[in-house]
Amino acid sequence: MAFMKNIWIATDGSPGAGRAAVLGGEIAAGLGAAVHIVTVWARVEDSDLRQFGLSENASYGDIVEANCTAILKKARDGAEKSGANVAGVHHAAGDPAMVVLDMIKANKADAIVVGKRGRGRMQGLLLGSVSQKMVSLAPCTVIVVP
Repeated sequence: MAFMKNIWIATDGSPGAGRAAVLGGEIAAGLGAAVHIVTVWARVEDSDLRQFGLSENASYGDIVEANCTAILKKARDGAEKSGANVAGVHHAAGDPAMVVLDMIKANKADAIVVGKRGRGRMQGLLLGSVSQKMVSLAPCTVIVVP
């Protein structure tokens, strides 16, 4: 039986998520596991972001896509510098914890690596910490990186 061959890393682009990408990459490299990296756009209405899109002649979707691509690239770079084999990057919209949980269940992840604290303390207080939800609800090993 193979031990941890399918490791997922959840990222929001925060410093803690960056540390999670590096550690997840190190663990995966050491185990010879494949890595999948995921980010989730929380569908927060942001009038400044929409206004920026209008001024740049870009749709809200284009801006979200560009932001997700940048977040995933940063995490992928961190994981690959650690020697990981990144098998895929994924992005979606919705409640970050629930979307990640659905993905790791559907893909039979052996482990999920997340940062302890994401983008904002207030958002964490209002919506609940993604890392706390992972620890409570994930069907696999959860590694929380400070």
